[in-house]
Order: sequence, then structure tokens, then C-alpha cells
Amino acid sequence: MNRVWSWAEVDSRALLHNLQRVRELAPRSKVAAVVKANAYGHGIELVTRILAEKVDAFAVATCAEGIQARKQDSITPIWVLLGYGDEGELKTCVSHQLTPVIASEHQLNLWTSGGIESMKVIIELDIGMGRMGFEIQEPSHQLTKLQSDDHRGPTLVLGHFPAAESSNFTEIREASRRFSNASRSVGRSLTLANSAAILAHPFTHLDWVRPGLMLYGISPFPESRGADFDLQPAMRVFSRIRGIRTMDPGQTIGYGSTFRCKSKMRVGLIPFGYADGFPRQELSSSSVAIRDKRCAILGRISMDSMIVDLSSLCSVDVGEPVELWGHNVPLEEIAADSGTIPHHVLTGLGKRVERVSL
Repeated sequence: MNRVWSWAEVDSRALLHNLQRVRELAPRSKVAAVVKANAYGHGIELVTRILAEKVDAFAVATCAEGIQARKQDSITPIWVLLGYGDEGELKTCVSHQLTPVIASEHQLNLWTSGGIESMKVIIELDIGMGRMGFEIQEPSHQLTKLQSDDHRGPTLVLGHFPAAESSNFTEIREASRRFSNASRSVGRSLTLANSAAILAHPFTHLDWVRPGLMLYGISPFPESRGADFDLQPAMRVFSRIRGIRTMDPGQTIGYGSTFRCKSKMRVGLIPFGYADGFPRQELSSSSVAIRDKRCAILGRISMDSMIVDLSSLCSVDVGEPVELWGHNVPLEEIAADSGTIPHHVLTGLGKRVERVSL
């Protein structure tokens, strides 16, 4: 049987622990677990199966993701954050019992003219993102008409902060106030808080919260880690040493020869590159962990591999497990070293990396 060289362990206990933290922080709010973008790289079907009937709703981006989630949970409501783009997707929402977000006149017209009476919907108001969503100051005529229609009116109103991780509490509180005032006459329940707002702004929790990044144990704030909020990483990513060699002083490593050995070095080839999801840098400042000990990455990340320094380890051999990120190497650190955000690293995890559930 062929050995698995790269894999990601998804820890169900960590996911449930993080969910419990959400409920502790927002005890009066229902929870919509965000599993879009393949559950932030963790595997949408795997995560949905773990959280089935343990959350009050799931949130996905597209109808296709909604179908994936519905296969694992036939009961829990599933929100489609981007809603539907045409009549075909609208019918998909009906047939798979998905709850779409309506954020434009086009979507609203499709719904009101489609003769669909049974489908629940969510209305989105724009509170500063500038993507889609109805204006708070000038609500749509059709939207206003729905306010008095109990049979077809939206069951929930959604808003999305453009900068919930900001320390400008006055601005966030004012946006929350305007959203609440504009929304109460449109829908029966309100949802505003993502992970950052759940952690930092309790006044935004309202009827529903939408944990995404924090559900997976990652901090949404720069300069902090999930552990700072008693969150546990739900994913550990591993590979194995594929080859070992000794480099002489003056020899170079990687494309562009950006790293030059200053002394004799024992190095290892790890079959995990940017095609697998590790961010490419001009000169890596990151490290991996082998036997719980940090080992520096040398030179640039290649498409399918990287080279690491084994000089401080005496007895490692080919096949030795290597942690790319997880307990010993926080994902937040990998993202910061690469000048990106954790979301980008997680959702970039490649298809060659096998997901396994613990």
C-alpha cells in the first residue's frame, strides 16, 4: 500500500470545543457555522458531518456548497450567503431546502415573481462593505412592501462589518445601531456578528452569530492567536521527509539561489509546496516542526516541495513526519510571515493533501 506523504488532520474535538466557546461568548444568540470555501479548507462534508444538529444553521457561499452540506445534514437550515444568480439556482434552493440571502433587486424580483411561497429567505443590508445588499437609507420599494406580508416576508436580516477587527468601537457601535434600527421592521431576526465581532463586540451578537475563522481555532485579529481566546486549532497539516542530503559551504538552495549555506548543513526535502498550499515567499522566514522542534525553511518554496534545515536533529530519517502548521507552528504565524491572512492559507490547501478526521 502506498504511503500517504501529505495529510491534514481535522480534530472534531477541537471543532466542538470552539463551538462551545462561541456559545459561551454569545449565550443568547443562535449559531450559524460558516462552512463556505470547503469549510475554510477543512472539508465541507467532513465539518458539516461533525457539526450536524449541533449548530442552529450552516452558512455557505454558493448553491453548490449548499448541496454538499445538505447531503450530510438533512435537517439543519443552510444559508446561501451569495444567494442565487438565476431561476435555476432559485429552484435549487427550493428543492434542497436552502435559505438564500437576497442582496439585490435582481434576486428580489426573481423571488417575488416566481410564485414561490414556501422558501425562507434572508435579506442583506449594506452597512459599509459596498458589495451587495440593500441601502439602509433607501430601502427598495419591493422590500418595503414585504414588511407587511407575513407570509412571504424574510425571516432574517443580515449585515456584514467591513472591519469588525477594528479597534474603533464607536464606529462599530454606530453601524450596529443603524443596522438594528433599519432591520427590525423588515425581518424577524437579525445577524451581524462574524468571528471578530463575536470575540470583541458583544453588543453586535443580536439574534444570530456567524463564526467562521474562530470555529477552526484561528484568531481573526493581527498580532494574536487562537490560543489567546481559548480556541484550539482544528487542523494540523503534515508531510514527511522525502530525502536527506548534506550541503557544503557556499552551495545554494532553491529557485533564484536565494539561500547560500554558510557552513556544512544537513537538509531535508519535504514534498509539500505552494501547489499544496504553503505560501511562496522570496526568502522564507518560516519554519516547520519535526519531533516538536522547529526547523527553518531554506530558500524559496517550490511548487511541489521545500527544503528544511535538519542540522539540529541527529537521528531523523526519510519518512519522518513534519508538521507544516498546527500545534507547534501556529497558522497565524505562517500567514504573518507570508504577508497574508489565515483565511488565504487555509482555503489554499491543495487537493493532494488528504483530509482525515480525528
